[in-house]
Amino acid sequence: MSNKIKFKQLATVAAILLFAASMQSCKTKSTAEKSTKAEQTGEIAVVQSERFKNLTAKVSVAFAQSSVSVKGTLKMVPDSALMLSIQPIFGIEMARLLCTADSVYFVDKYRQKVYVKSYQDIYRHGSINLQLIQGLMCNMVWGVNNENNADKVKYLAQEGGKTLVSFDDDPVYSTFLFDSNNDLLQSTIKNDAAALYLAAEYSDFSNVGSGVQYPMSATFVYQSDKKQYAVEVTSSSVSINKAKNIGITIPSNYSNAELDEIMNILP
Repeated sequence: MSNKIKFKQLATVAAILLFAASMQSCKTKSTAEKSTKAEQTGEIAVVQSERFKNLTAKVSVAFAQSSVSVKGTLKMVPDSALMLSIQPIFGIEMARLLCTADSVYFVDKYRQKVYVKSYQDIYRHGSINLQLIQGLMCNMVWGVNNENNADKVKYLAQEGGKTLVSFDDDPVYSTFLFDSNNDLLQSTIKNDAAALYLAAEYSDFSNVGSGVQYPMSATFVYQSDKKQYAVEVTSSSVSINKAKNIGITIPSNYSNAELDEIMNILP
C-alpha cells in the first residue's frame, strides 16, 4: 500500500472527529416541553459524563469503503483534551490529533506539516466543542447536562426498559439511546438544513474498571446528500483513572498548513 493511501486513511480518521462541526451553523432559539420523567432519567446523563477521570485505549479503525485498517492510541480527559495517535505500521506514529477545550492541533509527520486552529477559526458561522467530540468517540452525551439547555431536552421511555434522550439545539438535533442498564447504545446527530446525518452505535460492553462499562466496538455512519462513510472502531487494552500524558510536540522544521487539507476529505 502506498504512503499516499495510508495518509488519506489516517487523515480521514481526523476528519471524522471534526465532521460534526460542519453540522453546526448560526443557531436559533428552540424550546421543547420536558417530560414528566425528566428528573428520573436525567440521572443517566450525569453518570455517563462523570464515570471516569481519564481513559486510554488501543484502537483499530476499519473503513467500509476499503480493506484498509489503521491502528492507533486514543487518550481522553473529560472536558480537558482528547488525543488520537495514528500508528498504521509497526507502532510508528505518522500523525497525532489533539483536541483541547478551544483548539485543534494536527501534526502530520508524513509530510512534516502542522495544523493549528481554534474552533472559531475553523467554523466562523457556528461552533464545535470538545464535549461533542469526546462524546462521539468515548460513548458520552453532550449538551444534556447543561442546565441552560433544559428546555431543549426530552426524555422518552422506550420498549424493553430503554430510554431515548433528545437534545434539540436547532438546527442540530441529537439523540441518545440508553438501555435498561443505563449504557449508551447509540448517539445520532442530524441537521436537515445541511442534509447531514451521523449515527454512532456502541456494542461489546466490557467492565474496564471501577464498574465502568465501556463499548469495545463502535460503528460510525456519516451521510450527506453527496457521500457516505462507514467506519468501525474496535478498542482494546482500555484503562481508566490512571495518570496520562496528553500533549503534542511540534518540531521546529515543520511548516504550517491550512486545516482545509483535512476537511476537504469531507463533503
